[in-house]
Amino acid sequence: MKKKWGLMIAIATLVCVGYASAHTTRSADFDGDGVVGIPDFLLFVEQFGSSRGDGTYQERYDLDGNGVIGIPDFLIFVDSFGKEVPSQTVSLSVCDRTGAVRDGIMALVPVSTCGDVTAEHLSAINSLFLENANLTELKADDLSGLTGLTILSLGTNQLSSLPEGLFDDLTALTWLHLAGNQLTAIPSELFTLSNLTHLYLWGNQLRGEIPKELGTLSNLTVLDLGDNQLAGEIPTALANLSNLTILVPHNNQLAGEIPKELGNLSNLTILSLHNNQLAGEIPKELGILSNLTVLDLSVNQLSGEIPKELGNLSDLTQLSLHNNQLSGEIPKELGNLSNLTQLSLHTNRLAGEIPKELGTLSNLISLYFGINQLRGEIPTELGNLSNLEFLWLEDNASLTGAFPQSLTGLTKLKQFYFNNTGLCAPLDAAFQAWFQGISETSGSNCSG
Repeated sequence: MKKKWGLMIAIATLVCVGYASAHTTRSADFDGDGVVGIPDFLLFVEQFGSSRGDGTYQERYDLDGNGVIGIPDFLIFVDSFGKEVPSQTVSLSVCDRTGAVRDGIMALVPVSTCGDVTAEHLSAINSLFLENANLTELKADDLSGLTGLTILSLGTNQLSSLPEGLFDDLTALTWLHLAGNQLTAIPSELFTLSNLTHLYLWGNQLRGEIPKELGTLSNLTVLDLGDNQLAGEIPTALANLSNLTILVPHNNQLAGEIPKELGNLSNLTILSLHNNQLAGEIPKELGILSNLTVLDLSVNQLSGEIPKELGNLSDLTQLSLHNNQLSGEIPKELGNLSNLTQLSLHTNRLAGEIPKELGTLSNLISLYFGINQLRGEIPTELGNLSNLEFLWLEDNASLTGAFPQSLTGLTKLKQFYFNNTGLCAPLDAAFQAWFQGISETSGSNCSG
């Protein structure tokens, strides 16, 4: 560091003798406060001597763009020292931007040639959609000058990384769609976009842990990280996102327990943790999330009992807990979920009888209880589920007896599986007529 300081002082002396810089395409206002000053100088010193390909190299400090942060860049910096940087500065001519970006901008401005695009034109653009544009890479200044942009879609391209500085001017951004690319890491620059409300990163190749810094984006309402390769635990910092309505990190490799702190997300409507490697018990604190409509914790390694507190989620339409290692009885409190259309508990280790209270779920379409250790007879109250289309009870060896006649009230039933149980279909004509009208069945009549 001392050597760098000495070199800077020596060069500054030469500059004072009489250096006049040429025009530069990059701003030396590295901290973005509008003035090139000492804080910018300190940032620059840390980068001096690095070159493209080094781990420390950052393109925004390479003011002459030659791939090396050296004396020419410092001379440019000194010439800018003390100057105010206009907020409307455009770092890169629209003509020189990546083709798809250039064309996207040109479709939104009232001029016919890219050389006529002004800073005022750029700052007036509020949305830019570049999905399916065959983008493989972007330039750091491709989005410079778009200070009024609130919506940006770069989804469904082939971007494997994003250049540093790409979002420098996008302080007004609220909606960012990066899904369907080949990104391997969540760009750290996203954490500075404090106005973001919607962030879509699904369908990339994201690896490593979910950055806890996402918890600083306090205005987020939608965070979709699904269909990636994220690992590690769910950071408790996400519980700071008090405005979040949708949290979707499904289809990843997340491990550890579900943080009970997620119970603080009082505005959450959708929580999907499907198909990860989460273990431990389901936190009872999730029962506080009174606005939840979808709770999907399926295909994990969750154990313990189903918390009865989930019966408090009165707005819930889908409860999916299948393919786990859950044990104990099915809570009768689930009968309070009057808006439920899907209840999926199959492929667990659940025991006990089917609660008769489930017969009050008049909106239920799908009831999946197969591959458990349930016992006893089928409650007559299930015959009240007049909207039921799918009923899976298979592979519960201790379920016994003939089906109650009340099941003939299930006139919409399409699938009825009860194979590998002790259950049987009555032989009387009325029941058999109803039974034969079901599209798919598997099981035995009482005659054996």
